[in-house]
Amino acid sequence: MATTPAPAICIKLHRHVSNELNGQFPDNVPQLIELPGIGRSTAGAISSIAFKNQATILDGNVKRVLARFSATDGWPGKSAVVEKLWLIAETYTPYKRIADYTQAMMDLGATLCTRSSPNCEQCPLVKDCKAYQQGNPQDYPGKKPKKKLQVKTTFFLIIKNNQGALLLEQNPPAGLWGGLWVFPQCESQDQLEETYLKLGIQAESQQILAVKRHTFSHFHLDYQPVEISISHSGATAGQVAEQGNQVWYNPQNPLSLGMPAPIKALLLKQN
Repeated sequence: MATTPAPAICIKLHRHVSNELNGQFPDNVPQLIELPGIGRSTAGAISSIAFKNQATILDGNVKRVLARFSATDGWPGKSAVVEKLWLIAETYTPYKRIADYTQAMMDLGATLCTRSSPNCEQCPLVKDCKAYQQGNPQDYPGKKPKKKLQVKTTFFLIIKNNQGALLLEQNPPAGLWGGLWVFPQCESQDQLEETYLKLGIQAESQQILAVKRHTFSHFHLDYQPVEISISHSGATAGQVAEQGNQVWYNPQNPLSLGMPAPIKALLLKQN
């Protein structure tokens, strides 16, 4: 069935027809698509069912039927694919019994040629359906391509002093993980020594661990933990460092600090 317009659109449509068209509702596709809320397929459905004019439809159900019938590759959200389906739809749109044909095509997609479990055995088009002949009707229509997420990288420095405490830093309020506590970071392995100098530490040992991934809605964060041992800390466990945004965190006597999930997971492995 055709999608029922929202109430607000119906009111706007009624006013337009009453005020601009003197109450005369259009019967053809070019004029119908000029109405508020009426697209190309809906215009075709109105013209064919209500006025018995030869007009083509291509709603979601019909796209699925025709994509399978013709084995048309690609996601119908792409203009080239949908235009190909429009051409196929126009090719098969009859002049006779147009209202019956239009309703039948919509019902076929809604009841038999469904998205997940098509009932091909009961479909009247099965003998000529290319997707059925190929044995893969569920591959059509093509799915929307997944957006390729950007990948960012960082090194998390898990710095442990001789008391078993780990150095954490609080992020600025704005930005990624704003206000949360994380391990000190650097962008590449080449920056490790420079970062140690900035932090005022001297590494007795370091071990670079395997890369892990944390996914956000708009990018992947590939982070590589580096376990670092130092002989002295310059601050006792639990004491806030001079900078004010650092703390020595003892996993055996944890502080109540807000942390992102990857940091919590890494801390658990330090216990």
